[in-house]
Amino acid sequence: PIKSFELIYAESGLYQDSTGLPIIYTDYTNDIFVGDTINTYWKNNFNERLYRGDTIIFDRIICSPDGKKNFMCKTLKVIIK
Repeated sequence: PIKSFELIYAESGLYQDSTGLPIIYTDYTNDIFVGDTINTYWKNNFNERLYRGDTIIFDRIICSPDGKKNFMCKTLKVIIK
């Protein structure tokens, strides 16, 4: 069972630089969750804003397979295609 994890959302956006030329910039947002589920705010956020090229990273995943010891799992990176 997963006890907690950190979610990092890397959202790519098209902006203009100081001369008016288009530039792609990535905005990062993160949140920490207790348990194995993201909350309603993030579910709605993904439904409204998730777009091709965005990345969702699940980091600092803590699991407890035997209920006694905690282990940190590898980072999971999901790129939206």
